Amino acid sequence: MKVKMSRNTVLKLVLAAIAMAVAAAAMWPSARNGFVWDDSTYVITNPLVRELSADGVKRVFTESHFGLYKPVTFLSFAVNYHFSGLNPLPYHATNVALHTINAGLVFLLVLLLVGDHWVAFLCALLFGAHPMHVESVAWISERKDMLYALFFLLCSVLYIRRVQGGSVAAYVVSLVCFGLSLMAKPMGITLPLLLFVYDYLLGRRFDGRLVTEKFTYFLIAGLFALLTLFLLDSAKQMNTVFSLSDRILFVFYGLEFYIGKLLCPLNLSAMYPFPAKNGVSLPLEYWLSPVTVLGCIALLFLFFRRSRAVMAGLAFYMITVAPVLQFVPVGPVITADRYSYIPALGLFLPLSVYAVRLLAKLREKNIRLAAGVTVCMAVCVITLIFAARARCAVWRNDVMLFSDASAKYPAPASLNRFGTALMEVGRMDDAQKVLQTSADLIGPFRLDTCNISDIAITYVQLGRVLYLKGKTELAEKLLRSVLQFTETAPLLLALSDVELKKGNFGAALALAAQATLDPAFRAGAYFQLGDIYMKTGNVSLAAQAYGRGNVLNPSHPIPRSAVIEQR
Repeated sequence: MKVKMSRNTVLKLVLAAIAMAVAAAAMWPSARNGFVWDDSTYVITNPLVRELSADGVKRVFTESHFGLYKPVTFLSFAVNYHFSGLNPLPYHATNVALHTINAGLVFLLVLLLVGDHWVAFLCALLFGAHPMHVESVAWISERKDMLYALFFLLCSVLYIRRVQGGSVAAYVVSLVCFGLSLMAKPMGITLPLLLFVYDYLLGRRFDGRLVTEKFTYFLIAGLFALLTLFLLDSAKQMNTVFSLSDRILFVFYGLEFYIGKLLCPLNLSAMYPFPAKNGVSLPLEYWLSPVTVLGCIALLFLFFRRSRAVMAGLAFYMITVAPVLQFVPVGPVITADRYSYIPALGLFLPLSVYAVRLLAKLREKNIRLAAGVTVCMAVCVITLIFAARARCAVWRNDVMLFSDASAKYPAPASLNRFGTALMEVGRMDDAQKVLQTSADLIGPFRLDTCNISDIAITYVQLGRVLYLKGKTELAEKLLRSVLQFTETAPLLLALSDVELKKGNFGAALALAAQATLDPAFRAGAYFQLGDIYMKTGNVSLAAQAYGRGNVLNPSHPIPRSAVIEQR
């Protein structure tokens, strides 16, 4: 049976295909990249991705990993690992494919919301080509962004289909998609609130039914919120340097930051470290951010309060970005490009609506001017594509990534990762210079001005460099000075190396055994135990330790004699 499609339907399909092709073209250079940053935690040493079997899938859905419950993300990694092992190309290609599909879903969602295929086309182009989205695509670990967004958008589309007269099946599948989105990344928890934004755009009347029909979505969100709090990784330390007033300023700064970078994506970085406190105060830009944000919101309400596109876009952005505004400052960065992946639509939607309206008015008055504006828009999109492709190259490896980050935002958080990357490729002199720069920025140990994790990483890695360069006594002195603040696994392993070199096998074993208590470094600790046992001639115990480490990280080489002993 031959299916006939109207010209309008064909045009929509062509526009969607072009938007998806642009998304793929912008991000495809990332397929040449390797594993970087947290990829070792999420993929290389993650035991949950090792086995694609009934038992393996059961473990993925019933176990957490470092306080993370992201079974959909880990299952996708398990599929990659089953078919390609640790070849990074298929992992990157999967991310690009998911981003391409997401661009198509953005087209469909906006089309359903505003009914204009040109608005949907422009919005999907911006979403697919924006260089701020490179981090989510080029970083394998951020597969969770791709998957949470995929099911987030599918849920949104199916909800609107149901509202517009679709079957009950659309409602049921939308609930399933919402659950899958949360199982990919908890950031999708804001979706129930966004359903009211969709209702507003669709012109639905607010009444009791509008609220009660969303009860199941809120129930699912509540259950996952409890699960996330229960599994929250205690190893992810809250940054205790900052006061309540500081954290309030962080919220406004984040709101300003993401809009600014989306409008002008310059100086993008893998790391935007927390600010250094000058005495007791944050830098001036943080104090000015509430004035900027509140002023812009006031102007939007003053001039655009009757515009559904602007008001809905503002609400969409504020709701989706809220979970990552660092009111509770955790981790080494205050903002991150990846956090803008879905919130960006709150800006792209009203921009696309008004751009299309402008072109329509210009075509009525001056066709040449309209053509010129169209060309300018096309140039902007092409510029975004090339900027995104250039940004993909920065994510090639850890050295390039953190060299870029530390050059743009030189702070301990970025410098110590750059120094670590240099160490891993054997550039010890360069690593020492970078880590010493980080230590100089930190200055004397002061927990009121610098996060303890920055202190620990900087001085531990600097100690490791000194040890590897043969300066054992100096390394030990530096490493032991950190013990007054913390006992991290990297510190324990570094001291274990020192004790091993000094011939204190008992002390080396004790330190390495203590490091196995940290899941993030358990594989390395077992390999360290294996090395120590090999030094003492105890091949049997070495084989056992190597075996445990190999379960967690199969890519790590094991001495031949230990392999024979394992057999």
